[in-house]
Amino acid sequence: MKYSNISNSNNNNNSIISGSLLEKVKEGFYLDYRSLSLYRVLFSIYLLVDLILRCQNLTEFYTDYGSYPRSSAIQEERYSLHQMSGSFEFAVVIFFVHGCIYFSMLIGYKTRLSTALAFIFLSSLQNRNHFLIDGSDDYSRILLFYTIFLPINKYFSIDSILKEQQKQQQQQQKLHSDNIDNNNINNNNNNNNISTSTTIINKIKYYTYVSGSSIAFILQFMNIYIFTALFKSADTWHVDYTAVYYALNLLQFRHGLAEFFLQFPRFLIFLTRGTLVFEYIGPLLLISPLYNTRCRIISILGFIAMHIGFGICLNLYLFVFIPMVVCMAFLPSDFWTFIRYHYIEKKDLITIHYNSNSSQSLQLFLKIYSTFFLIGQNYKIKSNNNLGGTSGHNQKEELEPMDNHSMFYVDSVSIYFKGQIHDEEKSIKFLFQHSIVFQLFSKLISDRLYKLLFSLIINFNNNNLIDSKYEKLKLPSYKLNNNNSYYNSNCNSTSKSTKFKYRQNFRNLFFILLATYMFYYNVCIYTLMMDSGRNTNIWEPPFQPLIKLIKIDQYWAMFAPSPPDYSAWIITDAEFSLKKGIDLFTLEKPDYKEVPDYLFHIGQRKRNFFLAVGYLDTLRLEFGRYQCRRFNIYERNYELGKLEKFKIYGVYQSTPLPPNESNGYETLPPTQPVLTVLWEHVC
Repeated sequence: MKYSNISNSNNNNNSIISGSLLEKVKEGFYLDYRSLSLYRVLFSIYLLVDLILRCQNLTEFYTDYGSYPRSSAIQEERYSLHQMSGSFEFAVVIFFVHGCIYFSMLIGYKTRLSTALAFIFLSSLQNRNHFLIDGSDDYSRILLFYTIFLPINKYFSIDSILKEQQKQQQQQQKLHSDNIDNNNINNNNNNNNISTSTTIINKIKYYTYVSGSSIAFILQFMNIYIFTALFKSADTWHVDYTAVYYALNLLQFRHGLAEFFLQFPRFLIFLTRGTLVFEYIGPLLLISPLYNTRCRIISILGFIAMHIGFGICLNLYLFVFIPMVVCMAFLPSDFWTFIRYHYIEKKDLITIHYNSNSSQSLQLFLKIYSTFFLIGQNYKIKSNNNLGGTSGHNQKEELEPMDNHSMFYVDSVSIYFKGQIHDEEKSIKFLFQHSIVFQLFSKLISDRLYKLLFSLIINFNNNNLIDSKYEKLKLPSYKLNNNNSYYNSNCNSTSKSTKFKYRQNFRNLFFILLATYMFYYNVCIYTLMMDSGRNTNIWEPPFQPLIKLIKIDQYWAMFAPSPPDYSAWIITDAEFSLKKGIDLFTLEKPDYKEVPDYLFHIGQRKRNFFLAVGYLDTLRLEFGRYQCRRFNIYERNYELGKLEKFKIYGVYQSTPLPPNESNGYETLPPTQPVLTVLWEHVC
């Protein structure tokens, strides 16, 4: 995206330089409205998928009948709406409400409110069982907080459609008003005589957004990777470059192409260096004042490639996808320009005409359907009356002719495509046939059903509902009953713009201070870690209780200061009344030498909790009680009989020393696992 700084010829060189510098800074921190809308959709889908996956273990992790009841989850500095009840029915209800909030955010209805509620419910869900979360949860929660204050509903949203409808109704009211002030008309005519250069600038900046919230959002994304790189202070990252080797040897996570890459130790050294360097450089490329579009594309592709690399070697579940989703918010404006001119506009134009006097339900249907289901199509929507004239927000556009001599008239809705007209129920059929979502099903629907659907849309009795909706959305109407009406409205608009400017400046200042504080917060956490807990009074972050309450505390030490040099997991050895020597997780004989397959199939949340049981003895009592209830009450197994007692073993296997020059880059054989009894439980 290129910005231009237009100056008058009498401006001095200093003002030109300062103006150019300001524009360059803006170019580094801008966000495109279309990119933000894409980010909103993908982020909502990500959150919905996460919620659905959590539902698989609803009883075990979110009720009092599971392995983590509410009595174990109480935290003074953390709030959780999910703590209100421990019943299964309540868990189902609150998860359903949670899903509805995510869906509202997905379609862009009451977007800011939906996003704020999404953050509150997500924080509550994570606080309910802290031992289920990992880096992907901190990542999504922190950036969702900043998303609340971003304009993510400008496109592809119900809010944008309702706002457009509101503006159209206001324009129609003005056009049909009998008392229009002449000065107002002259002013509107004068506003059309804008210089060509200013028009170009307005078109360039139309899709871009720069404010304190966008700056704070970008800086938070940068904090994640820069401090992750800073935390990686061990020799494995800076001296012998064996960090990737140790990461790929974590048996509880290793899968896919990990064993393949382990055959190339020199390449692993390159990956270690490249990962560390890119975590420093990649975020800085996003805000590059020079060649910003190219630098952003390189940065985005780099982050996507890095996390795909993580995903094909390590089973990290959703952590692989959340950074890719967030990167979509940084897509430059030139990306959308390229898509439009090289893909969309090369398609044949679909012109949808509707009668401005037709039902509100039809107009709303056309705009909602085109917004959500005509993705990738080259289309225009024009409103006109039944005499062939245009009205509404497309006043200057003309109807497409049927031939060289005549115009077609619109009773309700007609579609002009490749010289053919599809009207009434045929227009609905045409829309279904050209939708990515309904294209496969359109041939299965009969013409009679299309006619019925069209009739329902036309006659849907929602005029009163929509009118009352817009009455709430309308701005105060103009009162043009005297000669001073334009002067009064002009004064009012000036006063409102001044107040808006003050609010905007205060808002920007708040987010700049917030971004500064969060940077200082990460510096304090980093210093505490480097000092190994010394001088805690000096580097304790201020306002930490408030930060924990809001749930924007963060700690980005992923594989830092070094990946572990051992693998760890748990297995069980249970005694049933009919059989002995059974692993509760596999219902087979325990295998102490191989990594159990269940770690790669039970899901992200369950694996995180099982690994936490191996580290924290405070979780083992309730975990044991749940296993007894599970096999003796919830999921009785008559072949095994009653569960009487079991042991939890921690299995630890050291990673062999990495190949190096001293051993000729030969891979050493794996070490033998060591077993430790962690817990004995009697049912």
